[in-house]
Amino acid sequence: EERRIILVKWMRIMLERPVLIERMALAKRFEQMVRSQPEVVAAELVTCVPRLLEVSQHSGLLVLTALQTRQEPCVQMAISDILPSLLRVSPEEGISLVDFLAKSDDIGARSASVSALKELANIDSDAFLQRIKKPAQDSEKTVKRLFVQTCLRDYLELDPSDSQKIFVPLWIENDEVAGIRMRELLLRMQDVNTQSFTIIANKITSEAPDSLKKFWDVLAIRNEERAEAWKHYLSGNGTIPEPLL
Repeated sequence: EERRIILVKWMRIMLERPVLIERMALAKRFEQMVRSQPEVVAAELVTCVPRLLEVSQHSGLLVLTALQTRQEPCVQMAISDILPSLLRVSPEEGISLVDFLAKSDDIGARSASVSALKELANIDSDAFLQRIKKPAQDSEKTVKRLFVQTCLRDYLELDPSDSQKIFVPLWIENDEVAGIRMRELLLRMQDVNTQSFTIIANKITSEAPDSLKKFWDVLAIRNEERAEAWKHYLSGNGTIPEPLL
């Protein structure tokens, strides 16, 4: 196994040398090598996939497809690790892998797909928006908390009125860990995008008015006058506060 791992590492280095790729038929060698490898070798092969896709889309897809059938944890983890780079070099295949991991029963795989969504937001915002509802409603708190931490800001920048009903339901759940990050996002929003803050605050108030108490407490510590101004405005007794930034 150790010799095979070293061989894979050498082959990965050779992928950076165009003259060697054709001369040594590297793409074909990867296709042949992926079959029936021990799990540690298969995991090492995974690290070659992004560059292999650049060199030969056909061979890269064959190798990636074969590796996706492996159930060993170290192989699955290696596949999760290459997701960001895979999205950059081959968005279509990267998105397919995000979807594949999102359907997994394994929490680690679903978490990896959530982490990759952050990269996807910068590459294809429409594809990002189409895939956020599932992790936002995941049955596992750890997955939802990761989504809040890594993706919620990008979501609000793309959909500041929360038309997909992602932010408000998560807020009303009142998870304290996720709530810290969400309060940070609302604090920033009321500073820079007062119209969007008004829309979201009104939605929260209409469904769970008491759930804003901690937010108002934190804002009052930062700027008591502004907190009062917002409360007056949202209750219909004042003018909308001016953006600060």
